[in-house]
Amino acid sequence: MHIDTVLQRGYFHAKHCEDALVTESLANDRRLLAVMDGCSMGKEAVFASLLIVKLLRKIAKEERYKDFVQPSTTTLKEQLKTVLKELFLGLNDMKRMLDLDKYELLSTLVIGVVCEKQQEAEVLVVGDGVVCVNTDVYDFEQDNAPDYLGYHLDEPFDTWYAAQQQRVSCNQLEQLLLATDGVHAFKNLREPADQENSDTVIAALCATDRMEGSFIKLARLVNNLEKANAWKATDDLAVIRCDF
Repeated sequence: MHIDTVLQRGYFHAKHCEDALVTESLANDRRLLAVMDGCSMGKEAVFASLLIVKLLRKIAKEERYKDFVQPSTTTLKEQLKTVLKELFLGLNDMKRMLDLDKYELLSTLVIGVVCEKQQEAEVLVVGDGVVCVNTDVYDFEQDNAPDYLGYHLDEPFDTWYAAQQQRVSCNQLEQLLLATDGVHAFKNLREPADQENSDTVIAALCATDRMEGSFIKLARLVNNLEKANAWKATDDLAVIRCDF
């Protein structure tokens, strides 16, 4: 499995990239993948997405250690739920420790557990995000009002988790792509009247052309959109792509 990523600050964001991403091993043949988008209307939006990165890395390390001691027999769905529960508890711990309010913990989350050997994955989208499975595109859009995890930290985890409907189960994977909604914010800044549907951008990021025996880097694909079409990412962008 080949994993590539791109993370870049949007043209309209002057100071910080409020998106983030993480790819970590959970076991010999399992990976944790996640992209986050901090809420610009929240407080210090970059903090929430980076805090989630730190917590997920810690959780992945603990899962990897447990698997080393005793190889896990849990399903992908079970492991994804375990990771999310630990994240939920970790965010609550940090909320109490740092006396944070919910507006300091607002970030979307597209998170998946992937089994390389079986070419399967379980993905959950909290808020907005895009998931591409082979040639299928799942675009989760909540009309610029994402239902952030940070709104629900005072609830029982099982109650919140049971209510989540934005799920994607994948098998026979050839390609998996997770992205923040920055893929919808490519604009032609030279010719305002010459704009393309974001489906074109998503298709470009999923391109499987090879160069010198390896897949073309995502960063190069993003740069090509600007060079060839004058499309620039105006919002922050985080993308993870897996090719099997």
